Amino acid sequence: MEYSCDICNVKFHDDILLNCHNVLFHEDGVPDSEEEERVQPRPSVIQYAPGRNDNRLTIQLQAEAFPNSSVRQYIILNNQFGLDEFLQQSMDLIDTTLRRELERLYVVKFGLLLDTTFANVEDELSVRGFICRTRTIIATTDIINVINECIQEIILKILEHEARGSGWSLLRTNSLMLKVHKHGYGDRGSSYIDLPKKIKDTRSCVNVKNTEDNLCFKYSMLAKFLHNDSHSNLPGRRYRAIEHRYNFEGLTFPVEVNKIQMFERKNRNVSVNVFGLDDNNNVYPLKIVDKECIDHTDLLLLKKSENDFHYVYIKSFNKLVSKQVSKRANSKTVCKRCFCFVSKSYTAGGRQWLLEHLRLCGNYKPARVILPTTNNSVVKFKNVKHQYRIPIAVYADFEASLLPVNVNEEEIMTITKYQEHEPNSYSLILKSVLPEDHLQHYGLTTQPKVYRGDSAASRFMDELYDIAEKVQVLYSYVVPMNDLSEDEVKKHNDATQCYLCEEEFTIDNHKCHDHSHLTGEYNGAACNSCNLNYKLPHFIPVIFHNLSKYDAHFIVPQLGRDHGKIKVLAQTTENFISFSKTHGKIKLRFLDSYRFLPSSLMELSKNMEKYDLIETCKLVPQDKLDLVLRKGVFPYDYITSPLKFEETVLPPRECFYSKLQGTDISES
Repeated sequence: MEYSCDICNVKFHDDILLNCHNVLFHEDGVPDSEEEERVQPRPSVIQYAPGRNDNRLTIQLQAEAFPNSSVRQYIILNNQFGLDEFLQQSMDLIDTTLRRELERLYVVKFGLLLDTTFANVEDELSVRGFICRTRTIIATTDIINVINECIQEIILKILEHEARGSGWSLLRTNSLMLKVHKHGYGDRGSSYIDLPKKIKDTRSCVNVKNTEDNLCFKYSMLAKFLHNDSHSNLPGRRYRAIEHRYNFEGLTFPVEVNKIQMFERKNRNVSVNVFGLDDNNNVYPLKIVDKECIDHTDLLLLKKSENDFHYVYIKSFNKLVSKQVSKRANSKTVCKRCFCFVSKSYTAGGRQWLLEHLRLCGNYKPARVILPTTNNSVVKFKNVKHQYRIPIAVYADFEASLLPVNVNEEEIMTITKYQEHEPNSYSLILKSVLPEDHLQHYGLTTQPKVYRGDSAASRFMDELYDIAEKVQVLYSYVVPMNDLSEDEVKKHNDATQCYLCEEEFTIDNHKCHDHSHLTGEYNGAACNSCNLNYKLPHFIPVIFHNLSKYDAHFIVPQLGRDHGKIKVLAQTTENFISFSKTHGKIKLRFLDSYRFLPSSLMELSKNMEKYDLIETCKLVPQDKLDLVLRKGVFPYDYITSPLKFEETVLPPRECFYSKLQGTDISES
């Protein structure tokens, strides 16, 4: 049955939809006669729904410690927009909020956090956050440009995250969080504060004692006109007589740092720099103009408490920071942006140097360069324990059967997965600096071990656990130091510095006999500190070539077999740079040699002579060595079961066809 609108003749298949249509479009246009005859309609979903969305975002104050707190957190929720449109529309909201916070806090430090949801090919969801580096802004900052930098930084992080090949892609953006807090000298100058002794001794400032008002900014700006007045540090008639030199209208005293730009605009050819003091009373730039005008003034902003600040006139900036940048008591010209300097007075070459320097320095934000002190100016290697040669390491490799994946006819056109790699064998060899008979005493051997059969990955971990248990026993026994020969005694007595760190012996860090706890052999004369730190490592490297992208997929599922601690250094959720598994007191540390030697084993072996292949020559006769060194052919697609290894004849030629490469083997 159809229902039509009497006003616009639009047809509906439900009387509820017709009623909704009349409410939304013809609420005032329904005829009075029909109004009287109309039966009360059934409740409509649309009638009870909230007002229509005008597609505009809003920013809300999410949290603050207390009313008017200096730390606030805002949030912009997103329910409909894509990433680019959402971030674009959020910029105006962030700009308005930051300007409001600047009026309240004067100097603001802020950061952005984008909350997103990622999905993978299996429709699994993961909530992930992306943050940008925090930035500081003042009233003179180009806020829109800074916000745009933050947005671009977040977008770049998302693109890098997706490009890592983890299988996760951006599904939607949930919200954007803005965190703001008060930063630095975000306040205003007020009444008198005495200069610190370090600054007072430079005799480079004029500090007006305005104890009864908040006009320190006015006094500091006018003090340069009273150079010859011995009482220029006292306010009164002398300052009132010259206050006409500047236009102070529109300023609210005490003057905020971010309001100084307004003063500069009202006074032609006037520029003002403001500097602050850190906890050590060292000067650093707070507000620096891009170009100094003819009438330029440098001010120092002192801080006594959280809300007590005071402006001071700087007569000579070079004298103020002279001892800060160099202890030498000579004339200097110092850059006000980066505090680099030249040992020349401003009139004797310093001005020319500064002009050349500012051509580069002027392109960057003002900053103070802090160099290391004399006592901390040398970087030295301190982790002596990392010099210890690893006594035992394991090298291993897996081979796998390529099991076909059952795919129906509808999926075969879209699915790319057609084989599953199932480990069918492994080989490992233990290498050690210890002799074979020493290892055999603890049940260890350097002979290669090969396993072929079911549950190869599980058997491999069993083998490693067995090695770890035996190595733990080996490391736990400390062999006493052997008796020293005459040469070793003389060498030890004559030593004046540690053979490890090469530092001189002292009373507190005295000379010790360092020896191998595994063999008892004397190593050398070590200082007490190195002797205590030069210990056996409690881990065994297990090295694979191309572990990250292949063998790790067989090992990782076996790591959860017990409660031993697991540590992972991951590049993505599927690509591991390194990982470790603790068994007892020994940590099995899995490493990828491909990350150190990024080439195939065949290519790497071409750089070696036959006599370099020490382990291979132990197992292969010299006349057969050429066969081992060349790349052979293997029917990977044919080996679908360990039972195929029991066959005593080679498979037919067509079984060597590679589905992955789409190639067959050659006749030669």
